[in-house]
This record gives sequence, C-alpha cells and structure tokens, in this order.
Amino acid sequence: MYTLDPIRDPPPPASHIPHLYNPMPYRITIPYLMNIYPLLSFKTIALTSYEVELRNITLGDNGESRFSKTNPHTKSAKLTYSISKKILTIGRKRYTTVDYPNAMWTKGIYDIEIPDYPHAGGNAYPNNKHATTWFRIYHPEDRYLHTGERSLGCITVTENNRWDELYTLLIAARKGDDKNIGTVKVIE
Repeated sequence: MYTLDPIRDPPPPASHIPHLYNPMPYRITIPYLMNIYPLLSFKTIALTSYEVELRNITLGDNGESRFSKTNPHTKSAKLTYSISKKILTIGRKRYTTVDYPNAMWTKGIYDIEIPDYPHAGGNAYPNNKHATTWFRIYHPEDRYLHTGERSLGCITVTENNRWDELYTLLIAARKGDDKNIGTVKVIE
C-alpha cells in the first residue's frame, strides 16, 4: 500500500501503479480495472489523494471472476417536480419540497446524476442515515436534489424523515449511461 501526501509526494512511478494515480479523490470501476488487468479479479479498490490500495484475489474455481454478472440496479428513475405545488413525485410517492424564489426552476427535463461526494449540509440531520448524500441535477447552475429545510435553488425535500425512503429508490436506479440515475421533469 502506498500512502501519498499530495503536497510533498510526487505521483508514484507508473511501474508501481500503472494508470491509477490521480490527485483527486475517486473510485475506479471494476470494468476499468478488468480492462487493465484482465487476468485478475479485484476485491478492494480505494483511491484517494492520500492512499492507493489494490488487493487482488484469484479467480473462481471455474476460472471466472468472483464478481456478480447480474446487474443489481433498477431501471431509470422518473421524477416530476411541480414548481407551483412544491411537490416532488416518483411513482405514487409524493414529497414536500421548498425552493428559493431568487433561483426558480424553468420547465424542462433534467438528468439526475449518481451522488458525487458527502455534502456537509446533511450533517444537520444526524438521525437521517443518508442526509449527506445529494444527487446533482444536470442544470446550467450547480443544483442538487437533497433533504433539508432551506434551499438556494436546489430541489430540497423538507420531509427529512422520508429522505431515506427516497434515497433507497434513487440509489439503485441507473439510466444506463454510467453517469445518471434518471431524470426529473420540471412542470408548472
């Protein structure tokens, strides 16, 4: 395992960690690694600006990867957000929201991205397991779908006790483009 200080340490030699050093925190996907190392299967991959760790394991008895070949994700999430009613809908579930009068939404369809990183704004809700998980909405401005009591232009679900329910629906959804979980249709 390499421990890196991004200020003092240069990237490790490519011969030690080929194609894997990046000073920004992120995780590399299994398919990407399988393209680089096709004969190995990876159990743990953790890459941050402070450490790089790879642990390899052998292939299964049949010579194939031990990773599941089935997709655990559900189909694309389709949400609707009513500007006038301040209601977010997914299927038959409705959530009360708040927005910011100085940053109103315009009607249209926007992609909702896979969560990017834990957002400190969710720390105000310690009883909510996933309050720091926010879903970025692809919009010309930086906007998110998250739980909370106030908004600076995001779609903010005010029913904090129901955020984990909505999170569970969204986190498993995938649009099929390796970036988004679905879409939100903004209506009047």
